[in-house]
Amino acid sequence: MFSLIKKIPRMPNANKLFSILAGRYISSGEILQNSEQVNKVKVKERIGGLPSDLVNQQKLKKTSRTLSTLQNNSLPIATRLAVSPNESRDFMTLYPEYNITQGKKFRGLLTVLTYKNLVKDITPENLKLTRILGWCLELLQCFFILTDDIMDNSTTRRGQTCWHKLDNVGLVAFNDSIMLESSVYVLLKKYFSNLELKDAEAFRQTKLIAMEIGHFFQVQDDFLDCFGKPEVTGKLGTDIQDNKCSWLAVVCMQRANDNQKATMLECYGKNEPEKVARVKELYKTLGLPNTYADYEQESYNMIKTHIQQTSRGVPQETFLEILNKIHQRSA
Repeated sequence: MFSLIKKIPRMPNANKLFSILAGRYISSGEILQNSEQVNKVKVKERIGGLPSDLVNQQKLKKTSRTLSTLQNNSLPIATRLAVSPNESRDFMTLYPEYNITQGKKFRGLLTVLTYKNLVKDITPENLKLTRILGWCLELLQCFFILTDDIMDNSTTRRGQTCWHKLDNVGLVAFNDSIMLESSVYVLLKKYFSNLELKDAEAFRQTKLIAMEIGHFFQVQDDFLDCFGKPEVTGKLGTDIQDNKCSWLAVVCMQRANDNQKATMLECYGKNEPEKVARVKELYKTLGLPNTYADYEQESYNMIKTHIQQTSRGVPQETFLEILNKIHQRSA
């Protein structure tokens, strides 16, 4: 149950896979269709390899969620949707705004702060580049959030309904997340492709501190998922229901006796509210909230010491500000 590696169904062989794909099609308004139904359509009633009635329906159907701006005539008509520049911009504005603006934008703002702390002679052009880099981090985090919420089947994020739970979105949110990730690479290539690493040792130490803070932050997330207040965190925790290998679950299994482990095996990864409650009660019985408080303080002191011991070139002030900001956070 707590294995980090789950068995993945084997992919069908090539011939079987081709036969499956040959009898199915994908469109923006329909789910995979049964191959028998598709095969009943006469050849003369197909356009671009797809049933003509489906193509006509898609042409008539008006949607504000058009994702493709491709105008490639070599593609089937169902994937050759005409999209105006304004419509494309409106859509790209919609979902980053919905998923990003409700957040704290902590990563992006810290990027700018780091630059200001490290550089004495700040120029408008470099400040602009720093802000672009900050938005790259925010877009990347948004990509992570969208995919994480889909995998966890979460319902709320940042105090509002998850993107994939909206009526006109659904699992198309996967495609949206890929668009976000791709936009990061486009920006990095356009503005930062010529950067060079000047201080390898400072980079190594910076990476080490960043990894320690990242682990610290994740343990906090695991605790808040279980014991945080949804009205403060902005989301309903589901780590127990999703069978996550969280910090709480690992420490619990390390401390639990045979009967308590049996309780975890029976209740962990289950959606029934009473079983979720039993897991949380077991956490309390084992004193995990107090253990977490001790861990948080000890980790804070250790990381702070490591930051203070770094050499010149490492953004100590920025790291300390990050550490102080996330220490004992409630959201």
